[in-house]
Amino acid sequence: MPEPAARVALLTDYGADSWYVGALRGALLSVHSGLDLVDICHSVPGQRIGDGSFILASTYAHFPPGTVFLAVVDPGVGTERRGLAGRAGERYFVAPDNGLLTEVLEREPDHELRYLENESLWAEHPSTTFHGRDIFAPVAARLASGTSLDDLGPPCAEPVELVLPEPLWDEEGLLSGQVILADPFGNLVTDLREDRLREHCREEGVDPADLLFEAAGRRFGGLSRTYHDGLPGEPLALIGSSGYLELAVNRGSARRLLGLGPGDRFRLRFRQEGP
Repeated sequence: MPEPAARVALLTDYGADSWYVGALRGALLSVHSGLDLVDICHSVPGQRIGDGSFILASTYAHFPPGTVFLAVVDPGVGTERRGLAGRAGERYFVAPDNGLLTEVLEREPDHELRYLENESLWAEHPSTTFHGRDIFAPVAARLASGTSLDDLGPPCAEPVELVLPEPLWDEEGLLSGQVILADPFGNLVTDLREDRLREHCREEGVDPADLLFEAAGRRFGGLSRTYHDGLPGEPLALIGSSGYLELAVNRGSARRLLGLGPGDRFRLRFRQEGP
């Protein structure tokens, strides 16, 4: 198993232009001035833990083994919620214990976690409203510098888990999923994974090209290969780089055209089912 590297990747809902990001980076460098700091995203929609969990799970595996991930989407800052740090697979994570690590831990069953209870590793007099700067950042920097997981605090066997959205069968017997987030281009990422979709097609004995998607009163068919398939301005569906079904628009925004956002549902049927 690789040792933690002197590299910390940052994911927050602070906002790309926020001074909070600068303070977070400063707190990391104050512990270890030689850290390699990499920004994943600071534009997670405010306090949306599920979005942060999805983005973290969609990006962490593309970083080298040993990378330390500092993830802070923390609407419960200052409350009784606890902090976590640990190893999942070949990488390391520091985050609030609020479900933010749910999807990473689901993908990495080989993991070990610790509660952050060694206050000697924190900043002095930590603010009750900025644990990212005063608790999580110092711990992440020390972890990247070689501090042992054993030094962070007692083991955590049952971290808080999010209830992840799952596709379901609706009252008409059609498979129904929901949008989990909209990306910066207006593509709508759904909760339907590629393996589930293809398994569904195999069970029904149909080709993915025969799918019909229903969303916001529109129907559009087939499983496209790229965002530029079909006519400009028309909706389409494809498997995105995250491995989930996305609703998109050729040279446009599915969010704007369909008027859908996180939590909104769509359905799929097969062409032979008729209108």
